[in-house]
Formats: sequence, structure tokens, C-alpha cells
Amino acid sequence: MAEELRKFANGEDCAVEAGSALKIASGVAFIYSGNGAQWFAMGGRLLKNKVFRNAVRRIDAIFRRYADYSVEDDLVGKNGQDRYEHTEFAQPALFAVQVGVTEMLRQSGVHPCAVAGHSVGEVAAAWACGALSLEAAVKVVYHRSKLQETTKGSGQMTAVGQDAQAVRDLLHDLGLVQSVCIS
Repeated sequence: MAEELRKFANGEDCAVEAGSALKIASGVAFIYSGNGAQWFAMGGRLLKNKVFRNAVRRIDAIFRRYADYSVEDDLVGKNGQDRYEHTEFAQPALFAVQVGVTEMLRQSGVHPCAVAGHSVGEVAAAWACGALSLEAAVKVVYHRSKLQETTKGSGQMTAVGQDAQAVRDLLHDLGLVQSVCIS
């Protein structure tokens, strides 16, 4: 993927693609958020719902193969109030909430015609559409969040209202092609 992003930033042909457009989009879409949507003890009350609780416990059983703490405990606030300031804790919790809510919606008969995600939400979207098994998605979330925590404070993200070529040209003009990643 890094090589594809380098190609994109340099204006070369590349094959970064995540899915396909619907010819006629109609129906419900599930959109999964990234970091920033979390808060202390989020999901705690949802654990009263059997479908949500079972989904979180399935995730927790897989997650505990890698980590020494419980995502379910994070959702009820047992592990401390400041944990979601750290990506390594926030992202697994966000993923668990997203999967749990998705399962609740499915159980209620709500099925998406499309899914999309931003940042860690991409993992939930990949699981929701069947591109990743739950086991694979949990493994990705664990490693992604753990590694991303090591980069805390070393970068920034922005959104630019320009087409890709205009941004490439600007980066080139400013001499930033090697130090800014476009994705």
C-alpha cells in the first residue's frame, strides 16, 4: 500500500481501489467513523442489549489473544477515564461499538446496500461487507491501533477541497512531494 500511495503522490498510475460504485444507489448505507467519535464509557448502556453484548464478547474473545485487557471493560469504563486519549484503546472500542450496533441493526432487519468507513472505520466497513472475517478485522484493529499509538504527535491530517492533480502540483511547487502523503 505504501508503494501505491507513493505512486499516487508522484502522479504515477496506481491501483488504489477499495470497491465499486453502485449504478443506482438506493437504500441504507452504513458509514463507520474513525477516531474522535469516542467518549468515556461509550457503549456501556448498549451492553444491556443481548445482540450488542454478544457481538462485543465475540470481539473481546478474539482481542484478548493479542491484548491483556478487555474491550468490554473499556466500554463500561472499568479501565479508566483517560484511556480513549490513546489510539491503542480508542480504536478497538470504536470498532466493537460499530460491530455491535451493526449486529443490532441487522437483527432488526436493517441491511445496508453500501458501507464506507474513515480511518479505523474502514476496518468495520470491511467486516460489514464481508471483505474481512471478524477474526481478521479484530487482528487488524489490534495491530493498527497499537502501531498508530507509536506515531502519536508526529503528524497531522487535513482535507483539501481540490482535485488530486491540483494537490500534487501544489506539493511539487512547494517541494513537499517527499514529505506529504496523499491518500
